[in-house]
Amino acid sequence: MEVAADHLYGWLAYSIPAGLLCALWGAVLWSERKDITWGKMRRIALALFLLAETLYLWYCVFTTQTKLFSAGTDLTCLIAYGFILRQMDIRGET
Repeated sequence: MEVAADHLYGWLAYSIPAGLLCALWGAVLWSERKDITWGKMRRIALALFLLAETLYLWYCVFTTQTKLFSAGTDLTCLIAYGFILRQMDIRGET
């Protein structure tokens, strides 16, 4: 199975910035775990961003039959993020 160089470059160009953005958001969330308004707003802002991106990707799936894998992984990330926030609420860390 051969992988063309331009396909590999496209995959890296798409994956690396997204990974860096996720790492940045993770650092922001970790630093804002305190029970203050600013920290809660940042956590909600990330959830809203993930929701908007997920809805857009599922829209693309249903209208153009593309981006199914991205939509699925985004939905998984949104569910995991909701689970993490719920666990933080149960423990009283928010």
